[in-house]
Amino acid sequence: METEQYFDVIDEGIAAFKTNKKCWVSKDTHSDWLVFDTRKIGWSRDGMNFFIQIFPNFDDEEKIISWTLYAAAWFDKTKGRYSLDKVFADKVPLKEIADNILPLLNESYNYINSFRKFDLPKVLDF
Repeated sequence: METEQYFDVIDEGIAAFKTNKKCWVSKDTHSDWLVFDTRKIGWSRDGMNFFIQIFPNFDDEEKIISWTLYAAAWFDKTKGRYSLDKVFADKVPLKEIADNILPLLNESYNYINSFRKFDLPKVLDF
């Protein structure tokens, strides 16, 4: 399968996953000079921001060599940012993420969504 076909499977999984959840989905890229697919599912709760993201990893020649799925939670206060994240699929073929998309999304959502503000460590001073 090609990357587009894997993302069709991933998009179907995301559509099923987000049923009855108040979240948004984006397909943004991280670079102005490289064009590549990503997926980010985000939501907010109790003044905190959450997301699950699928993004590529590149070699020295800026070719995609693998993919990562991770989840993060964060919020900002007057003097700093508080954040926590965890990788659920690290530098794997996109096929592995596509083949396991619903279990990966459910596991990462349940993990990251279980945190409250007081659980997140301060990671940056303003």
